Amino acid sequence: MKKLLLILSLFYNSSFATDLEKKFKDFILDNPEIILESLENYERTKLKILEQESKEKIDDLKNLLYEKTGLYSGDPLSPHTIIEFLDYNCSYCKLLHKNIIKLIKEKNVKVIYKNFPILSADSIDFAKIAIILSKQNNEIFNKFHNFLLSSKKMPSMVEVEIFLSDQNIDLKKIKEMFEEKFVINSLELHKRIALELKLQGTPALIINNKLFFGYLDYNEIIKELNI
Repeated sequence: MKKLLLILSLFYNSSFATDLEKKFKDFILDNPEIILESLENYERTKLKILEQESKEKIDDLKNLLYEKTGLYSGDPLSPHTIIEFLDYNCSYCKLLHKNIIKLIKEKNVKVIYKNFPILSADSIDFAKIAIILSKQNNEIFNKFHNFLLSSKKMPSMVEVEIFLSDQNIDLKKIKEMFEEKFVINSLELHKRIALELKLQGTPALIINNKLFFGYLDYNEIIKELNI
């Protein structure tokens, strides 16, 4: 008798569970917007958590993020500062560069650059050249920086050599400095900052201590700068 009751109990529970599962599936199929709403709520919650974490991390890294180097464009005394993580081989960095130039000209914005060369070996070499030039002369650095990011396709090293030659700079001498301590330290520092901020690509921007992943258009940047 006890065995019979146990079998009936298991059958009843299994039947009830199956019926409940079917009703649940039917309800979801009839109301798919619930799943979409749930996913949207999840993404919003996740984004808020990431924003809070990034704000705390940016505050911790403030001195390193705003360190004084020659890797910048615009007025060094500007009250409006943007930090940009970039790879010179990144197509979206090139697209963003048009907005950056406009911001510097029209809104007196200062942009601090952090190298995050992740796309190719050339990306690393171009970052090293940028670091070396920035230490020597900010004006020459900006010419080189604009040359790379204004090109529709990534310039070859031969084209870079010609460009630098026009600026009376010998690429061979620059390459001899590639492994100098200040170059390697700069690359490693920027990489460490990028990884601590959990960056997975470029561009990335920090505006008013808020982190943005990917491309932003001109008006979006203006809005975040509050100018």
